[in-house]
Amino acid sequence: MLLVGQERKVAADTDAAKFETRAHRVEGVEDSSRGRVVHLMMWVLAVLAMVQTIVEIVVMIPCWIVWYRNKMEVMGHIKTKWYRGPWLCSSIFFDGSSRTLRAIRESAAGYKALHHIYNWRERKCWNDVNLDVGHRFGEWLADWWIHMDNARAVRNRRVMVRYLIGEKLRLFADLYPGQNLRILSIACGSAQPLQEALAQQRAYLQKRNVTVELRLLDKDAAPLEHCVRLVERFGLNGWVKMMTHQCSYHDAYKVCGYGLWEPWLVEMIGLMDYLPTEKGKEAERMIYQLLAPGGYHLTGHILANSEAFVLRWLIAWPMRYRSPEDLGAMVAADGAFPRESVTLWLVPGQVHVLAEAHKVSGSFFGFAQV
Repeated sequence: MLLVGQERKVAADTDAAKFETRAHRVEGVEDSSRGRVVHLMMWVLAVLAMVQTIVEIVVMIPCWIVWYRNKMEVMGHIKTKWYRGPWLCSSIFFDGSSRTLRAIRESAAGYKALHHIYNWRERKCWNDVNLDVGHRFGEWLADWWIHMDNARAVRNRRVMVRYLIGEKLRLFADLYPGQNLRILSIACGSAQPLQEALAQQRAYLQKRNVTVELRLLDKDAAPLEHCVRLVERFGLNGWVKMMTHQCSYHDAYKVCGYGLWEPWLVEMIGLMDYLPTEKGKEAERMIYQLLAPGGYHLTGHILANSEAFVLRWLIAWPMRYRSPEDLGAMVAADGAFPRESVTLWLVPGQVHVLAEAHKVSGSFFGFAQV
């Protein structure tokens, strides 16, 4: 049993986010950190990748000008190149020697990268996680990098999301036995922690005759197809009624039948890492309107950390970094969740923070206010 994190309850009587803390314990988290020498080595490789990117841009600008003769197209190629990094590989000590790490870099910010990171420790049980089978150095290199602090934190976030969702599933079963549980996942990716929680709590829910209706929303078709495969892997098909929708998070209101289908649980893990502050607040207002009275919302954000520069330049995974207070302010924006209903969880390693919000007004299924 390791310390999962600290619950931080947002105070209702202040504009600034003040917190009370208490410890919680959950099984399955990883608790270790790389030393300064290792971080220095990562930074050196990241700096070299950044320099290589800049050199390639400088070399290619005259070619792009000749080929396209259009300022906007040239600027578009420069921007794309700036974010994607070097063409062949970012480093011979990263994706240049490991197929698994190359796949992570090529799918950075996508479900495939998370699939490799989530399941690397159980790679013998998955056919598509270890791409370096038969290549000892590549597998060793992948193992070394997939145990960096940020990768551990992502797996810890998965454990915490699974734990928190599991708590909410049991709460619903206790409050509303025999009812239909509606769950919405926005920018779902693989939705693996959510599906794992459903698989773990299936017996508890079925004992109380709770049925589950799950709607998954993502802008790309590939992660939705992967979600369908995971449903079969976790044995949820035939019990969970699942619908997938290929659309932007802006279309969540349409997916929910313009308010006719009210989810009791809305999960949006990962999307906030890429949204500007105002768009994040708009998303939280939309979720508050969609959520059924008495329902819960779970989201999260990455925090500034010593490996952020490495993620940006070596792995080509740019994100927006904010503080727990920033995330609390976004979830509790005007027109969104009341500040006193927001609880923040700090993930071990202090790389991610999760926010749990409760829509306390009204009633649900004719029951008393929760």
